[in-house]
Amino acid sequence: NNNVPMKRFLATVWDILVFDRDNTEQLAFRLFSRRGATFNVEVTVLDQADFQLWVGQRYASMKQKQVVKTAKALFRHIDIDCSGGITFQEFSEFCRSTPVFLMYAHGFQATMREKLFTDA
Repeated sequence: NNNVPMKRFLATVWDILVFDRDNTEQLAFRLFSRRGATFNVEVTVLDQADFQLWVGQRYASMKQKQVVKTAKALFRHIDIDCSGGITFQEFSEFCRSTPVFLMYAHGFQATMREKLFTDA
């Protein structure tokens, strides 16, 4: 019937809209990932394509060659074990020292809260 069950709706609202460090880090990871809808903290990783997409969207005036270079440098900095994929743990550790991705997720949370809970 194309309706979301209330229990699932409330769980999603909790996951996305609660201003809590862990929820915000997971939301940031999901927003960053092209596979965010299927996020699993144990197995989901970010790859260089995720970073290229984010850098390209964040810095729209940047030329593609610079987007690729910037994304690779950022990726190498966060991929601590040089595995070619950034785990949630690596992402979380980076966010503890550099909150840029958390600010992105927090902005999303604030917008969603405003849309859901105000008449604006």
